[in-house]
Amino acid sequence: MIAVIGGIVALVVGFVLLVAAWWEWFVIVLLGCIPVFLILGGVIAIAAGIVSIKDSMAAKKIVSEESFDEEPEVKQKTGGSAEEKAE
Repeated sequence: MIAVIGGIVALVVGFVLLVAAWWEWFVIVLLGCIPVFLILGGVIAIAAGIVSIKDSMAAKKIVSEESFDEEPEVKQKTGGSAEEKAE
């Protein structure tokens, strides 16, 4: 319970100091962070795109390998089960 009250007090004091005393500095820092956030977001988007392309290429490779590996089953008519005899 003390942690919740302490958190509320810290939130209110922080908000009051931000608005009353440090608003101009906050805006300057925020404006300075925007290009950094855009660069980091771009890097993350590029990395996600590369991973997506690699995944799709790997999936196509697996599908093409499976199609080459599939051989028709050769059934041996050596007495087998009743189902095979019925065919």
